[in-house]
Amino acid sequence: MIAMIDAQRKGKKPPKPAPKSKENVVDLASMLRKSLAKESKFQTETRRVLC
Repeated sequence: MIAMIDAQRKGKKPPKPAPKSKENVVDLASMLRKSLAKESKFQTETRRVLC
């Protein structure tokens, strides 16, 4: 970002942006909900077996 601003101030073309990484992006909130749902289901099944 700073390089783009400096280039504009000097009247030059801005540098090309860095290539996007190909890493998997994980929605942490979604993963937490799934994890809690699994845990809740496991606890419910365990209670039924123990009672």
